[in-house]
Amino acid sequence: MNRLLLVPNLANAVINYACREAAVSLTRKWGQYSNNYWIVDDLEGQLYQWSIEGIIATLLGTNWAQYKNSESYYLNIEKLSKSLHKIFELSAKLSVIPINYVTTFRFLVWNELVQTFNNVFQIVRDLIISMKDLEGDGLISMMKKEGIQEQDVNRIVMDLMLAAGDTTAVSTVWALYLLATHSEVQNEIAEKISNAELNTITNDLHIKGIIKESLRLYPTAPFITRILPVDAIIGNYPVSKGVNNTNIHHFFISM
Repeated sequence: MNRLLLVPNLANAVINYACREAAVSLTRKWGQYSNNYWIVDDLEGQLYQWSIEGIIATLLGTNWAQYKNSESYYLNIEKLSKSLHKIFELSAKLSVIPINYVTTFRFLVWNELVQTFNNVFQIVRDLIISMKDLEGDGLISMMKKEGIQEQDVNRIVMDLMLAAGDTTAVSTVWALYLLATHSEVQNEIAEKISNAELNTITNDLHIKGIIKESLRLYPTAPFITRILPVDAIIGNYPVSKGVNNTNIHHFFISM
């Protein structure tokens, strides 16, 4: 996998194509809402699906267009997006309870999380099987050509689905929220990218700044504990071992 990432032109070509196609598919859909003055229903759910589609498009390359026309495609994408969102919600609830209590007393929320993970694993396994029939010129094909074993390819695909599916969606929700609450910036960005090439958009410092600022203000998955293993100095402030980094982040924002 690392060797593939070290070939930037090849990797970037696949990723840029995949992200562009998935984004175009979503914006066409949202264009219908805009043209009819409708409110986008279940915004977060649609972004979850878009995020998963971007991953699948990256895995398949140009064959994604053919794959997404299959009967089971959108059904599986919808089930997977809902399950990933449920994992996000359940994990947030469990973050405030000591894990030894949760596993010892078999809390209902824990059992529900385990069942949801099992559902996700099965959906992703089904997607992997169906994607192999349309291997294409995407990341799956590239990994196999590099000699990565099939079981390792499966693990990588599973990790991509689980790790990137919800974090991308949630981060995008917050970025859109910030834009919506700063109409002057929203209008400026809309005008700037309306006729711009993909390379110009992805390298625009203003857009990168918006993404970074939304991540700073609203860290993705803050319930994932980031505990300092040793005493440290952060921003010239001494921070003791055992402190949660997320708490430090919110402290600095409130100053």
